[in-house]
Amino acid sequence: MERKTFTNKEGEDFSYLVHQSEGNSKNFVFFHATGFNSETYKILFDKLLSHYDNEINIYALDQRGHGLSLANADPRKLSTWNSLVDDAKEFVRKFSSN
Repeated sequence: MERKTFTNKEGEDFSYLVHQSEGNSKNFVFFHATGFNSETYKILFDKLLSHYDNEINIYALDQRGHGLSLANADPRKLSTWNSLVDDAKEFVRKFSSN
């Protein structure tokens, strides 16, 4: 899997892991639990790739405040899950328009 950067509409950078198969439209978009990051689940991704004979696209976001993402994650400003939901929607839109 390759590590890339996604920049949201506010100009914040998020890190994510990706595996893209040539010409494949099967997408697996993954959001990790709090306190972890996408790298934690690499074993799961490897098993999915093996199960699908590497014919699946995997996109795994490091959410704000996690992993290598640099998006603002000030706990005093994160009183709800709304910003994480908005981040997820924007991330999914990026790959659904391709």
